[in-house]
Amino acid sequence: MSKNIAVIVAAGSGVRFKSGEVPKQYHKLCGIEIINHTIKKFIDCKYIDLIFTIINQEHIKIYESVILKNDKLLSPIIGGKTRQETVMLALEYIKKYNPQNILIHDAVRCMLTTNLINKICKELKTQKAVFPAVPVEDTIKKINPKTANIKTINRENLYHAQTPQAFDFETILKAHSKFKNEIVTDDISLLEKLAINVKLIEGEKNNFKITTREDFKLAEAILQNTKKYSDIRVGFGYDVHAFEDGKGIKLCGITIPYSRKLKGHSDADVAMHALCDAIFGAIGEKDIGQHFPPNDDRWKNTDSDEFLKYCLGILKEKNATLNNIDITIICEEPKISPFIDDMRKNIAKITKIEINRVAVKATTTERLGFTGKKQGIAANAIATIMII
Repeated sequence: MSKNIAVIVAAGSGVRFKSGEVPKQYHKLCGIEIINHTIKKFIDCKYIDLIFTIINQEHIKIYESVILKNDKLLSPIIGGKTRQETVMLALEYIKKYNPQNILIHDAVRCMLTTNLINKICKELKTQKAVFPAVPVEDTIKKINPKTANIKTINRENLYHAQTPQAFDFETILKAHSKFKNEIVTDDISLLEKLAINVKLIEGEKNNFKITTREDFKLAEAILQNTKKYSDIRVGFGYDVHAFEDGKGIKLCGITIPYSRKLKGHSDADVAMHALCDAIFGAIGEKDIGQHFPPNDDRWKNTDSDEFLKYCLGILKEKNATLNNIDITIICEEPKISPFIDDMRKNIAKITKIEINRVAVKATTTERLGFTGKKQGIAANAIATIMII
């Protein structure tokens, strides 16, 4: 029997957040996806045995590309059309794991603490249902939309309900099965309909639901102020390639017209190679030559975009995420500045980080050294990563 199983509800579309192409729960908050912030809190809780996420069918690819890896976290469950249907599908799926208790939590309440989860799990030893809540502090007004009449509501004994909401598994399964055709806004409401006593414990003010952009900015400000959200590391990379006879060069994956080309075993993308070494450095890996030996025919003429994707795969294995990239290309020729925007866009696309976290700059050595003599191109790169 699994004593405590956590279910992270992440199947929503985030309409009010106006998330664009990236669903709200996959937006990066201080460099880490909101959903990963949330999952990490449950991973760190010693009372949680297994974790399931419930996701949207349309989000499978992005989920698989960003989600952190941990033995507690099992394969995702595909959600339904409503939150209630989604949770019911999860309960039916999880039955085979024979859980004693289940904790149901909103993926976008990523600011909760592991301490809160611990408290809830302890309460489950004697309670059939537990949920956190914080008292209402503002004056509450009820407005009649037809008449515009305003009435002040007594705020005494009023609370903001939060998640995770935790239950004896058989009890919540019975409640969802009985009221599957009724609409409720949280799972505790179903037990209220069964007249089952539930235990309210003190919640956390920071355990708010990220619904709008303003909520996101607040969460970002809190995390930036606490400085406790990650293990930050920095890597530095440097690479050089000489010119040889040919036409055109490639930098940051973008082809640049030129009367010569760069000499190399792969596509000789000196900027991309420097970036890969910076990432390897940040996570304590061997240099790019060890991963892609220049005498190995597998890498002959390889597009360096593939090298970068390989680096990102290692980052994922280590539960690390890129925070920002800074590349400096050093040469007299060709002229780099007209292509910088395209370079930044390509790097941002491959790494899936915001373009304002990618810098590409160009400079010369005032005709000094081999770059000044137009014998080749050098590149420096700095990568900042965070271990989740």
